[in-house]
Amino acid sequence: VLRKELIDGLRDRRSVVSTLIFPLLGPM
Repeated sequence: VLRKELIDGLRDRRSVVSTLIFPLLGPM
């Protein structure tokens, strides 16, 4: 269960980072 929570946390963090970075990469 702990491992699954860690994977979900990394996935959520990655999704947040992607949502922050994609708008910056859009104009480029």
